[in-house]
Amino acid sequence: MSYNNDEQARRAQAAQNAQWASNRSQPQNPSPYQTGTFSNPDEPIIHTAEDVPMNLLNSPSSHSIPGLPHNPAPLPMRYQNPARQQDLRRQVLESETYNQGASSRRPPDVGYGAQPPSYYGQAPRNPGPGPSGSQAAQTHPLGSMSNPIIYEGPSASMDEQRERRRKDREERKAKGICPEASCRNLAAPGKTTCEDHLEANRQRRSALSERKRAEGKCYGSGCNEPAVAPGGKCQECIDDAAARYQASK
Repeated sequence: MSYNNDEQARRAQAAQNAQWASNRSQPQNPSPYQTGTFSNPDEPIIHTAEDVPMNLLNSPSSHSIPGLPHNPAPLPMRYQNPARQQDLRRQVLESETYNQGASSRRPPDVGYGAQPPSYYGQAPRNPGPGPSGSQAAQTHPLGSMSNPIIYEGPSASMDEQRERRRKDREERKAKGICPEASCRNLAAPGKTTCEDHLEANRQRRSALSERKRAEGKCYGSGCNEPAVAPGGKCQECIDDAAARYQASK
């Protein structure tokens, strides 16, 4: 009897040693342990910042996962939420799939990168004719749909603006204010404009006359005819000046 007992003990010890050697020869599981779930060591694991409860660290189920070898290494101090891990893996796969496609492809309709469709949608740029009796929608880029801006034409608009500016200048002159645009200074004594604009106009006329003389043209106001002599006026301006002089006598 003692021989049989010793033989059974030796066989049990040999089987246990063989099992232990087999477990040590197999690669250890690099993935964090997950209670009640199976972790594939080939898939990337994204660690989270959630702390591991102490009851999970000492749980016997973490050392007895079915289908996995026994790993006596201590458990890590971070616990991967199974649901969160699955969502992160799906997000990584969707991102890789989307990046492999064309850059002009629209974002996915599912996953974390999904974009909700527009509630109002987008109308076609050039809508074709609709059913009989229907009319194409009209766009109003410069006004709202309820109060569109109505233009009578560019010529009418320019005429109205020109007339409005003329009336504004007349009102300023009547009040003794400089009629130049955006000026609110009083007109100089005996003049229609203020001192600042008088000086600016003199400098502008002087610069224009110098440029005309350099180009060999008449320096008379509003005249672009060739000058009779360099730095002089044209024959028509000379005759007009002589006529005005004779009339003033």
